[in-house]
Amino acid sequence: AGLFRRAELAQPLMAAACMGMFRLLERLGLRPAMFAGHSFGEHVALCAAGAIDYDDLILLAYRRGVALMEAAAARPGGMMAVAADADTCRRLLAACSDVEIAAINAPRQVVISGTAEALARAERTLAAQRIATERLEVAGPFHCGLMSSACPAVAEALRQCRTAGPVVPVWSNITAAPMPDDPSQVAQIMLEHTTAPLRFAEQIENMYAAGSRVFVEIGPQDVLCRLVGRILRGLPHLAIATHIAGQDELVQLQHALAQLLAAGAPLQLEYLYQLRGVASAWTGRDPGCALHGLK
Repeated sequence: AGLFRRAELAQPLMAAACMGMFRLLERLGLRPAMFAGHSFGEHVALCAAGAIDYDDLILLAYRRGVALMEAAAARPGGMMAVAADADTCRRLLAACSDVEIAAINAPRQVVISGTAEALARAERTLAAQRIATERLEVAGPFHCGLMSSACPAVAEALRQCRTAGPVVPVWSNITAAPMPDDPSQVAQIMLEHTTAPLRFAEQIENMYAAGSRVFVEIGPQDVLCRLVGRILRGLPHLAIATHIAGQDELVQLQHALAQLLAAGAPLQLEYLYQLRGVASAWTGRDPGCALHGLK
């Protein structure tokens, strides 16, 4: 399990698994109006939106992962979740050197990155204010200035990657706005992603303002769905996970598809039954009608 904490292994595997699930959902008729990702997931979202070729994504994931692990070895550290808002974190940690906000995930969930010593100081400072913290099981202090030594290698990896403007809008984790159409600007944002903090909460709020109401999480577990629920608390929306830890994978996929059908997504599920010797229950009829037993 420790091997999969290494970015050069974990990121290509994550990319392959997420793109596999996306291609399956696409084959079943899902047509997203916009994409977004969290951390490395943004690179996968760009691939799904046609901005990066799949083979280039896998190579980029490996090369980027190697660069990040080398930077982490040069400046060892970690990451810690904090149950507070960003302004509180900035105020309380202003005197702590070598620690930075790495992600603003929800109204009261911030992640900080720093050296081991800096995180220990931050932990004591926050504990004195009775603010809960949790160390994250990651291989380094990602999304902060301590990763700056990785930038030249990441830039070289991006130069070897064929980048295009997204065919479908991709909302950036670090600008909380849609990616530009200019491929060079897309590549620049991907490079800045190495050291910039993630503005996930603001990103989701802006996507909601732009009309997004149904959010589908493609990836392990349902962490982002739960974050979306906290960000959009009290607002009408639906957050659907394709995988939940402890749940049977196929059953959870079927639950996700059922939620999408109930939400009005025009899915065509016949592909699920091909080569399985199982007849589709709604051949020739609207899948939503078949789901509810309607003529």
